[in-house]
Amino acid sequence: MSNKSFSTREWIFTTVILSLVQGVVWYVSFVNSSNGSALTYVSFAGTLISIILAVLAIGYTYGESQGQKNKSDNVSIQIAVLNEVVKSIKFESQSLEHISTISDELTRFSSQFEAEMLNTKKSVEHVSISMDSLLAEYDKFPSNNKVIIPTNLDKKLLVNAFMARRTPLMEISMLFLYVADGKTYKKSSRAAEENAVKYITRAREELEEGDVNYNHNTSVDELFIGSTLSLITILNGLDLLTTDDDNRLIFSEELKNYIESNVIPSPKKTGPFYRMILNEVLKDIQ
Repeated sequence: MSNKSFSTREWIFTTVILSLVQGVVWYVSFVNSSNGSALTYVSFAGTLISIILAVLAIGYTYGESQGQKNKSDNVSIQIAVLNEVVKSIKFESQSLEHISTISDELTRFSSQFEAEMLNTKKSVEHVSISMDSLLAEYDKFPSNNKVIIPTNLDKKLLVNAFMARRTPLMEISMLFLYVADGKTYKKSSRAAEENAVKYITRAREELEEGDVNYNHNTSVDELFIGSTLSLITILNGLDLLTTDDDNRLIFSEELKNYIESNVIPSPKKTGPFYRMILNEVLKDIQ
């Protein structure tokens, strides 16, 4: 049996048909009003139809009330959904306010960062200009300030004492100068810079090919350039490294012998990246 309820149009059609039947009953009652027996049957039929119409009216009213109740329930559900949507919109609005605040803070931080970077850049440029000025005067200093070395000084003992407590940084810087022995450089600072950058760059290339996780830091270049340049000054002062008239770097025999006998065969232990720099220098020596 189908649970489908009558539509409004079906209820109207049913009511009209039953009304027509009721009209027919009334007409028959009127025609047979002189016949008591027939009138009794017709009257009973009319009463029965009236009861049926009343039941149908009650059923229709009940069906409509249920329909209204369902609509009311649907409206209540929709109102509840709307309330949840409103709450969600309110929450999202608060989140947007927080995002706006964060955006403002990031903008302010970005402006401060750019200002700091600009100041840092100016400071670096100032230091770079100062370093260029210093390096321009660097090679003039030894010629203007001659060091008087005692003739009876035992350079071998001097070299042994100087190199006895060498560090890995000093050792690698010394090897940068060792490979520069006999080569011509316009300035001593160029010998420090060219060799340090060359071997550090080769070590970095080896790391990239070996897929080693290494953070590229240019401060390593500056560290070794400064160390090598300082070493040139010290060795010049000790008369263990000189420059001839053709601007060639010349190691003293005592220092060369010590490097070849002690440093190259048994270098100091150091970290993996410094070790790779050392290995790159040793490739050109051995």
